[in-house]
Amino acid sequence: MAVRNLLWWRETQRDALARAVEAGLSSCGEAWGLPMPKPTVHACCWIDPTLAWQAILPDQGLENQVWLGYSAQLRKDLSTALFDDADGAALSRQVVEQALLRVSAALRGLLSMPTQKTSNKLTTLILSTPPADHAQAWSGSVQMVFDGVWQGMVLHLAPQLVSQRVQAWLATPTQEPAAEPAHKAARQQGQSAGQRTPIIHAIDSIAVPLYVSLADIKLDLGSLQSLTPGAVVRLTHALEQPFDVCTADGSIVCTGYLGQSAAHRALGLLSVSTSSKSQD
Repeated sequence: MAVRNLLWWRETQRDALARAVEAGLSSCGEAWGLPMPKPTVHACCWIDPTLAWQAILPDQGLENQVWLGYSAQLRKDLSTALFDDADGAALSRQVVEQALLRVSAALRGLLSMPTQKTSNKLTTLILSTPPADHAQAWSGSVQMVFDGVWQGMVLHLAPQLVSQRVQAWLATPTQEPAAEPAHKAARQQGQSAGQRTPIIHAIDSIAVPLYVSLADIKLDLGSLQSLTPGAVVRLTHALEQPFDVCTADGSIVCTGYLGQSAAHRALGLLSVSTSSKSQD
């Protein structure tokens, strides 16, 4: 019969984990106008099969692994909080995915083992579920759960990684919190008055695919098969008709006319949709 070490973490150790993760994610949450609360840490006794689990340290073994689980509701809650869009249009879905990737990247940099040269850049998530034996009593694995808009997110840490991180963070002196910056105090004051937090600074760097749309054309199969290089296909798009610039779901962002700039095709904007502009 195999012998298994029984592990249990004291309250001070669990609190050290919670404080470190809260500090590591605070700037990430603030950047999106969605403050990240201090997580509640408890010994793992169940691995929720309804969550979409991802391993965020794929270059480390299972004993030093961290998993992040998302509920289906989390994406809807984030989309609603950011855009008042629970249905998740194409643009809001892309922004929510970027927010989740940045949270994962922040955790990747925070929780990776010191001996590992792990980049905190993360462009995709690796689907993976925590091992079943992590749910056994006294396994030493822990889970962190969050409140507020992040309540659909669960962080799962393997036992050996918990041991390493607890030792490191308990040895780090606790610093007195610095005075809150003026912009943070102003943001909180605005939230208390029922105003939304501007998120333009959080989404400025996100690349959103745009498509320049011509009027649709139809050809019969015979005409299509007879096409050869040099053939001219007449479009229904009038010369004076501007082009539509759309997102992936067909929402029109702006209109304009084709031209050229610096030896490249360019689009001179004629109008910009007000719905495409960020709102407070």
